[in-house]
Amino acid sequence: MKIKYHFPTEQYGFVEVEGESTSIEEAIENYKASNSSKMASGEGLNPQEWRLAYDGYMETHTLPSEVYEKMNSYQQFAIQEEKKRYKRLKAKE
Repeated sequence: MKIKYHFPTEQYGFVEVEGESTSIEEAIENYKASNSSKMASGEGLNPQEWRLAYDGYMETHTLPSEVYEKMNSYQQFAIQEEKKRYKRLKAKE
């Protein structure tokens, strides 16, 4: 099933991450785990830089390592989840 997570990043801003899950319980656990550590490793990319990096990754499925290193743990988590989703979709083809 498709899942959409919304994580607040500022007062009126959020990051939306789409993914897939095999059960509602798994989706809830993934949300809790990522929500509790989303900003654990610093500020990361600002919202504009994050949108550009995320959109660029979604188009090309590549990301410069220096951009990845600047991300906080939540942003890195979102990229890793997209990477897993992409691999699952490629495996089905």
